[in-house]
Amino acid sequence: MRVGFFDSGVGGITVLKEAMATLPDLNYLYYADTANVPYGVKEKGTVRKCVFQAADFISKQNIDALVVACNTATSIAIDDLRSNYEFPILGMEPAVKPAIEKSKGKRVLVTATSLTLNENKFLDLKKRVDKDH
Repeated sequence: MRVGFFDSGVGGITVLKEAMATLPDLNYLYYADTANVPYGVKEKGTVRKCVFQAADFISKQNIDALVVACNTATSIAIDDLRSNYEFPILGMEPAVKPAIEKSKGKRVLVTATSLTLNENKFLDLKKRVDKDH
């Protein structure tokens, strides 16, 4: 099985390393869109275009699954990506719930781009976590 990983830069390499340690028998391909990094300061439409260009390139590399290892790309385009490709696509989201559970009632700081924090994906996550805690 060949799994493609995508990020706007090199931050997703940490996600790739975990996957390689957990599932060492798979083949991996990493694509860093360093020509367009950072995504967080761009317009939503521009980010979406960059994400689809990257996904189109990666999909031509005979992958069986795709990991979008970028919070901003996930929040902007994950649903549309899943609608446009046949292979499974996994996305990222800020680890708010585990952070809150470990904080024991203290405040939690979320560091993310403004695009990520203002998208419905994050706002829905925040509502779910607020409801649970």
